[in-house]
Amino acid sequence: MGDTPSTGEESVLETPTTPETGDASRTTDIRFLARLNGRVNEAAILVSVALANSGIADFHPTAMSTPSVAGVSSWPRAVVEGSLQRLGELRNAFQQPWLPVGDQDGLIREAFVLLAGLTPTPALLIDFFDSDPDDARQALDAYLAILEGQVRLVARLAARDDRKMPTVASAAVPSDVLAEAGELLSLSQAAKRLGLTRQALHTRVKKRQVLALMQRKNLLLPAFQFVSHGSQIAVVEGLKDVIAPFLKSGGADAVAALRFLQTYHTELGATPANALRQGRRTEVVRAAVRTAAGDDG
Repeated sequence: MGDTPSTGEESVLETPTTPETGDASRTTDIRFLARLNGRVNEAAILVSVALANSGIADFHPTAMSTPSVAGVSSWPRAVVEGSLQRLGELRNAFQQPWLPVGDQDGLIREAFVLLAGLTPTPALLIDFFDSDPDDARQALDAYLAILEGQVRLVARLAARDDRKMPTVASAAVPSDVLAEAGELLSLSQAAKRLGLTRQALHTRVKKRQVLALMQRKNLLLPAFQFVSHGSQIAVVEGLKDVIAPFLKSGGADAVAALRFLQTYHTELGATPANALRQGRRTEVVRAAVRTAAGDDG
């Protein structure tokens, strides 16, 4: 099992203490869940082995399935549910009046150290465990009960972007795609052109009413989707219905939507983008649905 962790260990769970926005906040949330999940699962394995080798058969952590990453927001919930289930099993195990035999005490201590690292005072708890294991387990359980509430809160924070923007990672946006897009506007530039606040346009992007690409953490909006109406500029009518088939169900394939809009379509006799500007919304939407479904016939 390797060396037993030292009693000087510091807490590894850095929960968000100040408000954050965007990618930084989400990264903090995910790291919190990753550290929690790793420690809880490792502790569960150690306790399982220690109790099994001591002839105690009433602690069997259930096997955790690999979360399906069908959508951006589904896997954090799966991780949280698994971690909370495992945490509950560990709390139950530490409450039982069992006495590991032989060198199994070392495994139990390793598990305790791992779990103590999820609390604000790991060193104190570990010293407490070395002097009075039974009372130390009770103290750890009180901390873990509080932690469960924190986990549920962080899970909600991590899932707050359930309706993730229909963008693609910078590595997935080839140079030829950017060239196909024509003029590209930053979020601020596009908002100014539309006479909107930056936040208002960002909200429209989130709601998949505007096509946007993510390049090096910057939103880029193809200018072809904006048209003039007299002295005003607006998003071309019907755009959200055209891009929806490419962006629904977590697919968020903005590249496919862009290529569809900018590629000549035989049935339409024009590019879908131009057909939209001509007011042929129904035809373009129908073609988009077929294309997104892989049926261009």
